[in-house]
Amino acid sequence: MDRKIKTVIFVFLLALLWVPLIQQATQIFKEPELKGAFVKPEKPTISITDIASLSFQKKTEDYENSNFGFRAFFVKVKNSLEYIFFRELSVNDNVAGKDGFIFSVYSVYRTRGQLYNGKNGNDSIVRKIKLMKDGIERHGAHLLVLIVPSKESVLPDFLPPSFRSINKEETDYEDDVQDYQKYHIPFIDLVSYFKTLRDTGAYPLFTKTGFHWSMYAASVAQDTLVKYIQHTVSKPMPSYKYTGVEWSDKPREPDADFEGPLNLFFSLNQPRYAYRKLEMDKTTLGNYRPRVLIIGDSFFWQIKEQKKLRYIFSDESKYWYYFATTSYALNDDQGIPLKTLDLPKEIESADYVVLIGSLGNTNCFPFGITEYYLENVVSNKILNNLVEDLKTDSMWISSYTHNFKPGSFEFDSLVREKALEIYEGRKGFYLKACNGRYVSDDNSHNDPIVANQDHAFPWELFSMWKLENNKCAITAFTNKFLTAELAKKNEITATREAMYDWEKFTLIELGNDTVAFMATNGKFLSVDERTSQLFADGESIGRKEKFKLIWK
Repeated sequence: MDRKIKTVIFVFLLALLWVPLIQQATQIFKEPELKGAFVKPEKPTISITDIASLSFQKKTEDYENSNFGFRAFFVKVKNSLEYIFFRELSVNDNVAGKDGFIFSVYSVYRTRGQLYNGKNGNDSIVRKIKLMKDGIERHGAHLLVLIVPSKESVLPDFLPPSFRSINKEETDYEDDVQDYQKYHIPFIDLVSYFKTLRDTGAYPLFTKTGFHWSMYAASVAQDTLVKYIQHTVSKPMPSYKYTGVEWSDKPREPDADFEGPLNLFFSLNQPRYAYRKLEMDKTTLGNYRPRVLIIGDSFFWQIKEQKKLRYIFSDESKYWYYFATTSYALNDDQGIPLKTLDLPKEIESADYVVLIGSLGNTNCFPFGITEYYLENVVSNKILNNLVEDLKTDSMWISSYTHNFKPGSFEFDSLVREKALEIYEGRKGFYLKACNGRYVSDDNSHNDPIVANQDHAFPWELFSMWKLENNKCAITAFTNKFLTAELAKKNEITATREAMYDWEKFTLIELGNDTVAFMATNGKFLSVDERTSQLFADGESIGRKEKFKLIWK
């Protein structure tokens, strides 16, 4: 090759290497923005500490790597070539399946049982939901669980072959459906419903490059939710009518929410998207509008975006996204911090509490709301009931209130202080009966107390509230007080929200962590060895009246 030509090529290549640096310094050309969840590093500032620890060098390298000229162009070239030749996607959690359908790896693992909470874990989750349901129903409201399908649960045959083979017998979904039925928790199983719709419906329930259900499917879910609530409140509510389907060549968010973060030069979208046209029936706008509190994951956004619930539910209705940081009204997307709300009051004033979770989120469903409810709503009621109980305890009043008159500020302050002392001094414990088994609250059958468990799980955990003169009260996992049902053969149950005489027991310590309990009828707690149930019918302390006390 001619020397001059070689020189020209060398100079050209050398100059080419400077092009990204010139672009970075001058920004002559407008570059496309990369999409996805990543944060650009800030330009580092020099400090002696950073230089000594070598972190300045690393920060500078990260900054330069993310800001060199034409970076977005080169990233898109790399991603596009990898997809064309190898069907590889740039997002680690994404995998391409049949006909270009994209799936979340984590969601597939969770839905198909590769990731599994375990039967006991799922039972514990649902039992807490039952406790919340029972509390909400006591003031005349309703609780509903909406089980949302994941993409792979409806379109399993579009998964890559290696993921299709993942199909465990035990899954969180199977456990949850069984437990909702077992504990009589109202729920809508959209998973099984959408599986039937897939074969009979005319429009796609999930799009090729969407993680969430399609906007069309969300409108179907909205129909189901509204009809269920309408049926249970038994009052005419505002309604809407279906007027047809609008077709679009461009997706409306989030019908292609996988697409952007892939950062390709071309679109993987399907040809057309279906959007139902809905109109409010103006003659029904004056009907009853229930106050609905929705706690759920991102699948509810598409329902909210139908912009119909704002007319059907009351203006005070709210959406607590993941019960994390923000509360949204249904009439806009401008959220306010949860910490600015009186959350217990919001829960207690709702006509309906709806828990929404997709199969890909069974590890965190229902997002901490049940734990919050038990700790801040139920426990607060217990504390208030304890205050009222102390106000009627003449022996305690004469000993501790220093002759302050009931109703005075000093009297109320002392009562509240004592109630807090008892409340905060409660301690967790397990009990082992004479049959060698743990005592448990059988929450699925009217809360009888039974000694029939080989292992100690959360529902075998009780709390002891120390009172005066060796007396105590005991709350179960449900935060309800154990009581001696003197009108029902003296059986011991966990059904009381307040503490009165029947809920108080005398603790008798027998040494070596062995105890006995005497109920208000003067008889001892005893185990029926045939049924394993506890009764307050022991005439004296024998083998069946002794329990091993194990502090948590």
